[in-house]
Amino acid sequence: MRVLLAGATGAIGRPLIGGLKQHGHSVFGLTRSAESTRMLAEMAVQGLIGDARDAAAVQAAIARVRPDAVINELTSLPRHYTPAEMRAAAPRDSGVAISGADSVYYSTRLRGASNEKARHELNFRPRPLEWLQT
Repeated sequence: MRVLLAGATGAIGRPLIGGLKQHGHSVFGLTRSAESTRMLAEMAVQGLIGDARDAAAVQAAIARVRPDAVINELTSLPRHYTPAEMRAAAPRDSGVAISGADSVYYSTRLRGASNEKARHELNFRPRPLEWLQT
């Protein structure tokens, strides 16, 4: 199964890649920087540069990869989880989590995707897409 992972280089995305690959899935990672695509390449994942908050960039990535499933693990957390750094990162993380998720789900829906294949093949229970009006 072809899986596009938004937030592939994050705290959840990195270990998720291993699990997906272990089960034979082809993983593509959406990331914001060339540096992160190099890290993904070391994990045998094709990296796609794009800001998840930019719906056009997400749509282009989905059109290029033509994934069977899209998984959203978007965050923008600090490197160190100190109270001060977490407070400073909160507005940025919230923006990525909200607007990035909207772009990912909207773009996925535009491509005609549904949750059924992900539910069946990944035993995955994603957030319903029905709330989106296209």
